[in-house]
Amino acid sequence: MKSAIILEGKPFDWEAAKSAMENAVGEDGEPNWRAAMAADPGLMKCPNCGVYLWREGEFVECPDCHHQFSTMRN
Repeated sequence: MKSAIILEGKPFDWEAAKSAMENAVGEDGEPNWRAAMAADPGLMKCPNCGVYLWREGEFVECPDCHHQFSTMRN
């Protein structure tokens, strides 16, 4: 998985994700879905070359083909 070049917006907070992941399963063994979802930024695919990237920022550049695109979902 690669990281996009973020042109606008904030990068994913990987330190907060690490903390959330440590709480992804409660003491009772049940999943803490909120913590689990906070631990993963999700992924996206460059619409030009198809490389998979972490979903971060609002407007990014692909590190492989340098295509610039919005990460905002319609």
